[in-house]
Amino acid sequence: MFTLDFLAKLRGLVPLFLRAILGYSFFLVHGLDKLRPDGKWDYGKAFAAKTASLAPEALLYVAAWTEFLAGLGILVGLMTRWASLGICCVMGYAIAKVHWAAGFPADKGGYEMAMAYGAAALSLMVVGPGSVSLDRVFFGRKVLGS
Repeated sequence: MFTLDFLAKLRGLVPLFLRAILGYSFFLVHGLDKLRPDGKWDYGKAFAAKTASLAPEALLYVAAWTEFLAGLGILVGLMTRWASLGICCVMGYAIAKVHWAAGFPADKGGYEMAMAYGAAALSLMVVGPGSVSLDRVFFGRKVLGS
């Protein structure tokens, strides 16, 4: 009988794969896309739903920088759990205040993708950065999930 038990050998690499996707998405796509290379706010790309948001403009800056810096942390596996917490907070706000009214489907502006990103970040908070991470290099086995 064919089983998938052989995949257990890859268990240590799963957080690496998850970090690569989530980190890339937030560091380069969401975070950097909202910030200009000179570090100034890009009103053209940042928060297309800004008018639908109830957040003061200062929180939009915080969200963009959180996406950028937390995405980098997740990507390289540094302060992974704290970075994931930042992403969870931003996605929680995005779900509640920006996407909720549109319903679930992402293609209609709904909260589907924000929920998926939040779930991925929550997963990294629970399992840790994995064995291939800067957290492991700097903190060794003290990092749960390594």
